[in-house]
This record gives sequence, C-alpha cells and structure tokens, in this order.
Amino acid sequence: MPRRFFGEKLRWQQVIGGLIALFGAVLVIARGEFGALFDHFGRGEALALGCPATWAVYTLVSRQISPEQTPLATTALVCLLGTAGLFPLALREGLPLASLPPEVWVALAYLGLLGTVLGFIWYTEGIRTIGTTRTAIFNNLVPVFGVLLSVLLLKERVSWEVLLGGLLVVLGVAVINVTPSGRRR
Repeated sequence: MPRRFFGEKLRWQQVIGGLIALFGAVLVIARGEFGALFDHFGRGEALALGCPATWAVYTLVSRQISPEQTPLATTALVCLLGTAGLFPLALREGLPLASLPPEVWVALAYLGLLGTVLGFIWYTEGIRTIGTTRTAIFNNLVPVFGVLLSVLLLKERVSWEVLLGGLLVVLGVAVINVTPSGRRR
C-alpha cells in the first residue's frame, strides 16, 4: 500500500531502495568500520551530518517554490540567501579579496558556477521532472564519488567494504528509479 512522503506516493521498493542506498553510503563513509563512526564524533562529524539535513530543507523548499519559478530562479534565490548568510561570517574572519591569487579566483569561479549553480539547477529540475524521492536518493552518491575521486586523483586504496558500499548505493538508486518490470520511469 503506497504511503505519502513529501506529498508523493512512496512504494515499498522505494523504501527498500532508500535503505539499501543509505546503508551503502554509511558503509562508504565509515570505510567499513561502523564503530569508527562513533569513536571520534566531534564538530566536523556534526557538520557532516548537518549536510543531509540542509539538503532535506532545500529539497522541501525548492519543491514548494519550483512550480512557480524556473530552476534558475530558484537557484539564484538560494545562492543569494546563502551569500547573505555567509558574508557576515566571512567579514568577521577577515576577507582578503585583494590578496587572493588568480588561481584562487579561478577555483572559486569553477566551484561557484559548475559545482554550485549548475548542480543546483539540475537538482531542482530533477525535483520538478522525476519528483522529490527519486531525485533526493542521488545524494547518497556523494560519498561514493568522493571516494572515487580520491582513488583517481590521490591514488588512495579502497577496501572491499568501501567497494561493497558503493555498489549498494548504486543498487539502491537503481531500485528507486527503475520500475518492477525493468523499465526506467
């Protein structure tokens, strides 16, 4: 029997897929050592747990705004609100804009335009096109791609537990986004 989640019908295969993806993401983050998650819980871990909470709020807010606004307008609004919230903190820490080398400006432009604006636009468009549940599950791929990039760029080694976690995340995303008959929705 379908339940409602964020105003959408939630089927049993979506719940199963979500749990599989979440378990896989935790396995990747913990690098296969679940006890290590709680050994050194500090401010950084609390901030890392705040990320999914803020994405949940962003998803709910953008879902409410997106029917009236384009994804670009929604993203512009979110970025302006984020800038307004972070700018006073940057001023408090000291904002050495004049002394930043050109490489930093290029990195900031890349991160701001591609990593933030384009990512947020695609995410908002995903919510409008395929729905909240099917879009939000892709957030579980973030630690998988983080590990993948650490292997490719930093030549780090990956344990079989991390590989298994990554495969579970991909499986969970697939379970949510593929119908029981095997057709993509």
